[in-house]
Amino acid sequence: MVLPFGKQPGVSGGDFPSDMEVDAAGNVYVTGIGIDFIDKYSTIKVRGSDGQLLWQFYDALGQDHSSSGLFLDGIGGVYITGSSDPDGNDGNFNDDFFTVKRDAATGAQLWTHAYGQSCVGCFDVPSDVRVDSEGNVFVAGITSSPPFSNDIILFVLDSATGLETNRGLVFNTGAEILHTGDLRFDAAFNLFDGGYIYNANTGAVDMTVTKWTSLVSGGGGIPCEDLISFQARCKTNGGGAHRLQARLTLTDTSHDGEQVTMTVDGETIPVTIEGQRAQLSINNADPGSHTLELTDPSGCFPSIVTECD
Repeated sequence: MVLPFGKQPGVSGGDFPSDMEVDAAGNVYVTGIGIDFIDKYSTIKVRGSDGQLLWQFYDALGQDHSSSGLFLDGIGGVYITGSSDPDGNDGNFNDDFFTVKRDAATGAQLWTHAYGQSCVGCFDVPSDVRVDSEGNVFVAGITSSPPFSNDIILFVLDSATGLETNRGLVFNTGAEILHTGDLRFDAAFNLFDGGYIYNANTGAVDMTVTKWTSLVSGGGGIPCEDLISFQARCKTNGGGAHRLQARLTLTDTSHDGEQVTMTVDGETIPVTIEGQRAQLSINNADPGSHTLELTDPSGCFPSIVTECD
C-alpha cells in the first residue's frame, strides 16, 4: 500500500486518536486525546488530498479528558463526545459526559453540553454521538450519578443550542451491567447501539444491540409514489475539477420545504426540497467512483454509482 502523505499534528508527548470521519469534499476529521498542559480533546481537520492541516482545536472542562466519538452532520456541524474528569483523580471514578459542537469550516466552538454529578463513584461516560436529519443530537453512555447505578442513558440534544430536549434510559438488572458502544442509524433514523453486557458474578461478556425509535417526523415520511426520479452524475469543469450532483424530482410541490436524505459514499446529507426538486451539489469531489443513494425516504430508487474521471 502506498501512503500519499503522513501528518503528525500534536506536541512531543502522548496524542492518541479515538475516531475519524471524512466529509463529502474529502476532508478528514480526527479527534482524540492531546496534551495541552493537561489531557484534552484534540480535534483536527486535514485536507484529504495532501494532508494539509486546516485547523486544530482543544476542548476541556475539567482536569483530564478522553474523547470517544466524532460525527459530521453534513451541514457544517462537527460533534465530539467523551468524558471529562473534574478533579483529575482517576481512582475515584468521578467522570462526566462532555459533548462539543464545532463549525466544520472554521473549527469555532459553537456549544458544549455536560452531564454528571461530582462524587466518588459518579461514573458517567459516553461512547458515541450521532445526529439525525432533523437536528437531534444523540449521545449514549453509562451513568452512575444518583439516582442511577450503572444504567444506560441516551441524551437528545438540540443541534442549534446543545440543550437537552429528551432522554432515554435502560436500567441494569442484578449483576448484569450494560455498556453502550457505537451508534448507527437505519434509513428511517431509528438509532441502534452496539454495546455489551458484563456479568459481575461470572465475568462473562456478551454483545448487545439496543434500538431506539426514530424521532424524525413521520419516520421518514415522503411516500415513494410522490417521487418521479432520482438522478446523479459527476461533472468536470474546464479546469479539471469534479462536481458531484444529485437531483430528486417529485410529482408536485406539496412537499416544498421538507427534507429528504441522500448519502454520498456512506455520508448522510439532509437536502431541502425547493418546489418540485431536491438538489445536491458537491464541489471538488475526488477522482474515482462515488455511490449516491436516496435514503430517506428509503427503498424508492436503487443507489447510483458514478465515475469522476
